[in-house]
Amino acid sequence: MIVIVGAPTQIGQMVAKKLNEENFNYLVLTGVNDTISDELVQQSVQYWHWVSYSQLNDWIKDQADEIEFIIWCDSLQATINQTLFADFWQAAYQFQIPFLALTEQEGLFYRLTKNLTTPFFWSVLIVQNLYFLSDQVESNPGENQLQTIKLPTLLSRLTSDKATPEILSITFADDVVDLVYFFIHHREVSGVYHLPFQHISSSYFDSSEANLRLPKGKLELANWPEEAQDYQHTLAKIGYIHPFQTIQDII
Repeated sequence: MIVIVGAPTQIGQMVAKKLNEENFNYLVLTGVNDTISDELVQQSVQYWHWVSYSQLNDWIKDQADEIEFIIWCDSLQATINQTLFADFWQAAYQFQIPFLALTEQEGLFYRLTKNLTTPFFWSVLIVQNLYFLSDQVESNPGENQLQTIKLPTLLSRLTSDKATPEILSITFADDVVDLVYFFIHHREVSGVYHLPFQHISSSYFDSSEANLRLPKGKLELANWPEEAQDYQHTLAKIGYIHPFQTIQDII
């Protein structure tokens, strides 16, 4: 079975849906509430069991032999989440469970785990300062979830009247989900990996056409920033060569 911690988050929902599409239905979904969230019900996510955070630590210990993977999709901002994360990290080491986490807080991750023994396989995907773009998931992100934004909202923000064009660094939710799925099947190289990002400026769009999602003239984005290219090369070294999406792909 695969445990998705923070399944009600937008990225958690997308991970669950991706696994369903790949015929992974033996899923344990987890969240703060005692019952499954409305968002997951609306998304028709197929799963085996729901466990609340208050019961999850003991549940993992009881079911450790059956757990194939723990995927962390929640924020590390809340203190209770930090405690849970450290507990799951230790459980992954104790019971030899592969552990994968998505987080914006790279420094916080290191602080939480610096005195803990690492699991036999672990991977942390850093999504700091990046926007997830998706038309697939409806949810109220909440202040403690990974930052998400839907495409129409992005275009509206970029095309608002401002004296100075706004520049955002973005990546796509589908890329994050594909990378999660890659690591489920490739457990050879543990480590911290950054998601590549691309810059987009409000100067590329005409505010009068925002709702039509049309660029102003020819959309000419700069090449991937050098830092983002380095991230892609790092992932390619471990076998992830799937091309990352750009804003041109969806406009």
